[in-house]
Amino acid sequence: MYSVLNVSTCDGPKTLKSLSDTRWSCRLDALKAVLLNFQTVVSTLEDISENDAVYGSDANALLKSINTFEFLFCIYFLKNIMLLTNVLSKYLQSSSIIYSNVQSMAKVTIQELCNMRCEESFNNTWNEVDILRKQYNVSSPILPRKQKIPAKLGGGLKEVENTTINKHYKINIYFAVLDNIINDMGERFEENNLYVLNCIMYKTVHDQNNVQSKINFIASENYKAGFPTLTRLIQLFITVPTNSASCERSFSCLRRLKTYLRTTMGQSRLNSLGILQIERERSSLIDKDEVIDKFSAAAECRGRRLLLQ
Repeated sequence: MYSVLNVSTCDGPKTLKSLSDTRWSCRLDALKAVLLNFQTVVSTLEDISENDAVYGSDANALLKSINTFEFLFCIYFLKNIMLLTNVLSKYLQSSSIIYSNVQSMAKVTIQELCNMRCEESFNNTWNEVDILRKQYNVSSPILPRKQKIPAKLGGGLKEVENTTINKHYKINIYFAVLDNIINDMGERFEENNLYVLNCIMYKTVHDQNNVQSKINFIASENYKAGFPTLTRLIQLFITVPTNSASCERSFSCLRRLKTYLRTTMGQSRLNSLGILQIERERSSLIDKDEVIDKFSAAAECRGRRLLLQ
């Protein structure tokens, strides 16, 4: 099948991107690529639909789906949402964050999404998409056609409330999508809130504003002798991983170590090599001379021929 070879000269992705189920940032790049190369994509689909006997019908159907105001509006709207959520997504992938920081960042993101749910923000999006529509020579927006009622339910057309095109996009698309995202994010980050931990630590360090400042306060003043249980609770809290990004990095590391050519590698050696690779940032703390001495001593005991000294 044809591929999009001619691309726009503006800054941004130069080729169309494939979607990823695990990397949220890839979806943002995919949306940007479609927007920046929209005219090229349309031209390519038109060429395929006219000249390709095999894929022409598929290209024509796809062309009718994307060469509309609704497609432009949705893809531009989703791009703006992902610009906000992508910051949180990348922040969640950090290996040094703790949940208190994640919760604060999530609240800021949700608040920004709530700020988008207003008349002014919708009008700005509508006007910007309308400019793109004129630039790409896309037809004007229209109301969706009335849905048919199945014959077994009486038949006919489903009655819809009289509304304008602008109001339809605002209520049924713009506000509806934002409401779903805000509610889902609120439920996701409310599962393990910090209310209990804040209450436990309140009487001890009541002058601190959040969990992170309270942890820093206890560590700096060395209060662990007087509050052993609280110290243990804090240690458990700051060691619980916020996300699965670190685990996924470990799996990727093991795939590079345990290759098809290393079939004789056992579990013990794989674990050791994995720790060295995962914790490579701490390699400066290892005394290499001490490691060489231990290896050489073990070589003499086990009859190995390789000596590092």
